[in-house]
Amino acid sequence: MDFTTDQKRKINNAKHFLKYDYNHYLTLSVEANNLRGMKLQQVKVDTSAKIDATEQLYLRIMDAKKIVKSTQEAINHCSDTSQHPYKTALTLSYLDNESVVYVVDHINYGQAYYYKKILPSALLEFADRFLVQQLNNKVNSIIDLNVLEKAS
Repeated sequence: MDFTTDQKRKINNAKHFLKYDYNHYLTLSVEANNLRGMKLQQVKVDTSAKIDATEQLYLRIMDAKKIVKSTQEAINHCSDTSQHPYKTALTLSYLDNESVVYVVDHINYGQAYYYKKILPSALLEFADRFLVQQLNNKVNSIIDLNVLEKAS
């Protein structure tokens, strides 16, 4: 299947997010458990217009938790049929960090077809669902995989 330039960009953005950025947000979100009793009102805010560094960190950690939740929900809502095993492919590849050999064995497709059709289609569906889930979870700094430039 041939993908448009915009689709290829979205695929690359989604792949980069899941492969690299998701782990960063996951690490930050784990730290959110250490902040349970902390309320935003308890964070000292400078009286100037500049937001206090502690408050910025707190907000980033809370947003990371929402981004992780949005990622997991988006993957869980992806198609998961024998013809479109997107949820399984994304879960095994990016959430469980399984090898490609393991993934293609579990979805019953060859490696070439996996790379040419299954994975790109799964990443496209994920990107759209991820955007919606972030809105549902009230993420402050929305990550739009449609418009980001591919990271080097």
